Amino acid sequence: MAEVGLLPSARMALQVSRAVLPRYRSRVRKYQFTQPQLLTILCLIRYGDWTFREAEVRLGEHRELRQVLGLLFRTCASPKL
Repeated sequence: MAEVGLLPSARMALQVSRAVLPRYRSRVRKYQFTQPQLLTILCLIRYGDWTFREAEVRLGEHRELRQVLGLLFRTCASPKL
């Protein structure tokens, strides 16, 4: 699948999810990701027909996508089994 619409889709999904979801589920616990970021990633998984593993690889390789989502770090690679 071509990634022509990937970044605009990610921007729109993040904008909508920020409007309807609280930033975090709880105020007392530290979280690595915000709820809008997680929902946006799930939308991208559905949009791109990816598996969770493919989503991890895409986020690791696609710097612009991480910037759109506000992810400041590169995702860690899963240990090889």
